[in-house]
Amino acid sequence: MQSMLRGGLLSLLLLAVTNGYTTSTSIMSSSSQSIPEQPTSAVHPRDESSDVLQRWSKRWEGSDTPGWHLKDAHFMLLRYFPQLMEELKPPTTTTTCSDETSKSVRVLVPLCGKSVDLVYLAKHDAVSEVVGVDGIQKAIDIFMDENPDLYNKDEVLAQSSGTQNQFAKYEGKNIAMLKGDFFDLDQDAVDGSLFDVVWDRASMVAIKPEKREEYVKVLSQMIKPGGVIILCALDRRSGTEEAMAYGPPFSLPEEEILRLFEHQDWVESITKMEEHDEAITTPDAFKRWKDMGLTSLFEMLFVIRTKGA
Repeated sequence: MQSMLRGGLLSLLLLAVTNGYTTSTSIMSSSSQSIPEQPTSAVHPRDESSDVLQRWSKRWEGSDTPGWHLKDAHFMLLRYFPQLMEELKPPTTTTTCSDETSKSVRVLVPLCGKSVDLVYLAKHDAVSEVVGVDGIQKAIDIFMDENPDLYNKDEVLAQSSGTQNQFAKYEGKNIAMLKGDFFDLDQDAVDGSLFDVVWDRASMVAIKPEKREEYVKVLSQMIKPGGVIILCALDRRSGTEEAMAYGPPFSLPEEEILRLFEHQDWVESITKMEEHDEAITTPDAFKRWKDMGLTSLFEMLFVIRTKGA
């Protein structure tokens, strides 16, 4: 009798284990079919609560269009970019190039936000790709929403990018947006290819002055030999001590630009293309600065040419 009971219990236990294994295996099989294939590496951009990104995250929280955003492409970009493209144009050959093969210029835009400069660059005849870098997800999401001709957001999948997977990359038509801290940028994050042009409209003036040398170092690792950096700077020339030191945007006078770039062994030349008095050219906008204690504010454009290979 006891032998029969033991045999029955053993059979039940074996059946339960067998059914449990079968059920578990079945669930795993079903689950593996329903979950889409995931990237082999997780994406780890710097958190927006970090010391570097926190203040910018807060500025984006309150508005979809921060105060520094322009409705149109910057007028100095429109004025000088075509001219510089002529300089960068490869030597003509007897072979006729198609429109696609003539698109050879790669442009980097640091701290891009949702700038419409990106749209102008992505659609320019000479540009093969523009890469924007920003640490705030909201800025990138809004840009993609506002530019459906460049991004089909339903089809965009964030991909890991960088040696430490420190960027999320969103690819569109002639454009890629990298979500992460600019100071973490490396060549792996930009597919190992260097840039012909860097367009800096409000990037260097946005970072803390003590980070400028590090910023220049990153640029040096991203720009091609023979490439150009187009740098738009603000110079607070007179006002109260508090107004002169206030930022961002921080004052970036000509002597500071020379200090940062002139001694670099990869820099060929630094040319100031133009400057204009904000009180005259944009009096309505200048009123804000005047109320803060500034009496003179100039916007300047510099072209920094790098040495050829």
